[in-house]
Amino acid sequence: MQYVMSIERIAEERGIEQGITRERSLILRQLGRKLGALSDEIRDRIQGLSLGQLEDLGEALLDFTAPVNLVDWLDRLQQLKADVIQTVTEKFESLEETASDRVAKLPLEQLSVLRESVAQWNTVDELLAWLENQAQIDSAAHGSQANGS
Repeated sequence: MQYVMSIERIAEERGIEQGITRERSLILRQLGRKLGALSDEIRDRIQGLSLGQLEDLGEALLDFTAPVNLVDWLDRLQQLKADVIQTVTEKFESLEETASDRVAKLPLEQLSVLRESVAQWNTVDELLAWLENQAQIDSAAHGSQANGS
């Protein structure tokens, strides 16, 4: 039975990865159509975005009128990620690489909330609990989207 669950988990992970790949491809096509050809550097930066960040970009691109808008958006995201990771690291003196990776993958809104919330926490466990809660919320939201709800 555990073997079946393992295969199901692998299939689910592959499905999620395929969905992210399709979403990234769609956003790249939309950006290309709206802004013209994208440089390899910009494409690489977009390739590194998490699903939540891709969704944020998908909404933001509707307001872009020039390639500089995309570059500015990517720069703001990168700066916010760096600021939040630095704030969290300074607050708790160290941060496990996995926690740092999870923070770096947060969508813009969650990064902003985290930046404001970290001052209220006393332990890294509170941060980890918050990150886990965000992951569950995202999982539930994406699960209901996949099911057409």
